[in-house]
Amino acid sequence: MSFYKNSEGAQIGITAAFCFLVIVDLIGNTLVCLVVYRNRIMRTPMNYLLVHLAASDITVAIFIAARFIFPLLFEHPKGRAGDVVCQLFTGGAFIWVGALVSAFSLVFIALERYLAVKFPYDERKRVTTVKLKCVVVFSWAFAASWNLPLFLYARYDPVSEFCRFQWPTATITQVHSPLSAVLYGVLPISIMTYLYLQAVVSSFGYLDHGPTEQATLHQKVRSDSGHRKRGLLDLLDTQPGSVRHLFIQHTANVLRRTHDKHRLGHS
Repeated sequence: MSFYKNSEGAQIGITAAFCFLVIVDLIGNTLVCLVVYRNRIMRTPMNYLLVHLAASDITVAIFIAARFIFPLLFEHPKGRAGDVVCQLFTGGAFIWVGALVSAFSLVFIALERYLAVKFPYDERKRVTTVKLKCVVVFSWAFAASWNLPLFLYARYDPVSEFCRFQWPTATITQVHSPLSAVLYGVLPISIMTYLYLQAVVSSFGYLDHGPTEQATLHQKVRSDSGHRKRGLLDLLDTQPGSVRHLFIQHTANVLRRTHDKHRLGHS
C-alpha cells in the first residue's frame, strides 16, 4: 500500500494495528467454534448460530488481512490478473459480505432472546435446525448479492498499488453507500436495541409467577444478558461494518489521500 510507504513510522503503526486486530479476531472466534465442537452438550441450534456469527467474523479478519497486510508481504499481480485478485481477494468485498452476515446473525440472536423471554414456554418460537439453515443460507446469499457491485468494479491501480473501485456512474455510490450505512449500522442497531429493551421489560413480569416459573424465566434472562453483551462486543469489535472497521477504512483513506497530495505537490 504505497499511500503510506513514504512514512516508515505510519507503515509500522498501521500494519501493527491491523495485525493485532486480525489476530485477536481470529483467536477469539476460533475458540468459540472449538468450544462448541469439543463439547457435545453445547451442540444446540442456538450455539450453532453463535458459531455462524464467529465464522462471519473470521471471514472479516481473513479478508482485512488480505486487503491491508498481505500487499505489504507479497507483490500484487498487475493487469487483468491484478483485477481478478482484487475482485476476489484483496479488494475487500468479502469484508463487507461478512459484515452483513454478522449483522443478520446479531439481529436473529436478539429476536430469539426476546421470544425466549416473552414466550418462555412456547417451544415453537425457539431456534431449530431448520430455522438456522434458513438464516444461514439467506444471510450469505443476501450479503453476497448486496455487495455484488464491490466484486464487479474492483480494479487494481498500479499508481497507488492498491485496489480501488471504478464505478461506471456516480449514481451507484450515491445510492448504494447511504443504503449500506442504514443496512449495516442504523437498522440492526435499532432493531437490537428495541428487542433487548422489550426483553428486559418483559422479564419483570416473572415476579408474578410461582417459584418454578421464576427460576425458568430467571435463567432465560441471564442467558439474554450474556447474548446482549456478546452482541454489543460484536458491534463494537468484530463486525467490519462497525466502528472498528470504519475507523480502519477511514484511516487508510486519509493516508491514501495524503500521499496523493504529496505526490501531486512534487510532480
